[in-house]
Amino acid sequence: MLYNTAVLPKPVARMHDQLMEAALSGDMERLRMVLESNEMPPTLSFGETGDPIEFLKSSSGDGEGFEIMAILADVLDAGFVHVDAGTPQEMYVWPYFARYPLDNLRPDQKVELFRIITAGDFAAMQEFGAWNFYRVGVGPDGTLHYFVAGGLRSRSNIIPQTFSSRTVQLPRVRTHKIECAGVKNGKERGGKSPQVDACASAKGFDAAAHSRFGVLRIALGRPVH
Repeated sequence: MLYNTAVLPKPVARMHDQLMEAALSGDMERLRMVLESNEMPPTLSFGETGDPIEFLKSSSGDGEGFEIMAILADVLDAGFVHVDAGTPQEMYVWPYFARYPLDNLRPDQKVELFRIITAGDFAAMQEFGAWNFYRVGVGPDGTLHYFVAGGLRSRSNIIPQTFSSRTVQLPRVRTHKIECAGVKNGKERGGKSPQVDACASAKGFDAAAHSRFGVLRIALGRPVH
């Protein structure tokens, strides 16, 4: 994992700085300018998004986008990793936890991880087997490829601690946001619980989940067949 953004190629560093500045400004229209200046629309969801800013606002617990901007800033402030060098999938990924085995974290790494997610989120991820919260991927040419949450039940997208180059395909899984009674702000945030399980099942999903501001997000959602 890396922390010094000075080692980034200039286009990647520029995109990182633009995203961070937009996130910290609290101005969603400033973030829109960064997204629209991108070579292509970045992946914000594994489903349809429509207008990117309106989608991000709807994904934010407060409904205005402030939570999602805080998440983006926290993710970009974390350590990162350079993966798949020399391949079409070459990417700089924040946070490095997205490509790191979560069952082998040092104490200082756990502190870093808990700056981004809650203990409940982490417990769900351990059960799931991989990072499934938001991550950012920027290509070596500075193109923002994704700012997205969700994941597959597989360790195939985790880079070994040697960080050897390997080809990794992004998971194709939808994220879902559904209203659930009984999931209180803070109380069930980040973890599986009887309320979470019951709500997910009632909505037709079998998934680990996290909740914020009384909204249950089925981050790993897959329909139950």
